[in-house]
Amino acid sequence: MTDDGAWREGLNARFLDAGAALCFDWEYQVFHAYAVNTDLVNPGEIRSVRDLLDPKWRGRILTSDPRIGTGLWSAASVVKSRGQAVLTELLVDQSPVVSVGGRDLAEGLVSGRYPVALGLRPKSLAAFREKGLADHVAFLDLPDADFVPSTALLYLDRAPHPTAAKLFANWILSQEGQTILTRDTPTNSARSDVAAFEPDGIGTAGATYFDPDREANYAHTAATQRFVNGLLGRAP
Repeated sequence: MTDDGAWREGLNARFLDAGAALCFDWEYQVFHAYAVNTDLVNPGEIRSVRDLLDPKWRGRILTSDPRIGTGLWSAASVVKSRGQAVLTELLVDQSPVVSVGGRDLAEGLVSGRYPVALGLRPKSLAAFREKGLADHVAFLDLPDADFVPSTALLYLDRAPHPTAAKLFANWILSQEGQTILTRDTPTNSARSDVAAFEPDGIGTAGATYFDPDREANYAHTAATQRFVNGLLGRAP
């Protein structure tokens, strides 16, 4: 577990808390914010957030609510990488259609009612894929809009069985433990020696993605939420 070279960016980088002692992020699953209908969007046509500002996409982007949840985290990623002006263009000038999320996002994209969707989860697409109805849907890799949510192992003060907890932590964070956990979830481990089991969560090697669960980024996400609320009003 303590092998520094086994973990993405090193062992200490996996801690989300500022003190690097309480919250260990064992997962590295990139959330690709945007998905497209490949019958309507050409390969390579959208390579960054700036490409989404093309007037041809105005009113044709279906999005989860940018004031909360995945929509907000993507908005925070955009501001981090491109600034508030670009986010304003995306949310105001491009007139995206806000969805209730989940199956509605998947149906909007699969049916071709919208060529681009923000906030679609692979799980919501699974039922369509099983029926062979989503072969024309693809997730885009846009580091300037994507983000990496976290699943972490927490240290709890005054735990009833600290020795047992330590034993479990040492095993679940080993190569064997991570392989079993991520294969059965499925998701992707932050260990470099564990295979990826969720292909929709693989990012570009060497790319930097916004990490909303890192303590150092809390203030940025909160500031982004205030900014988006100022543009659109508070979430109902």
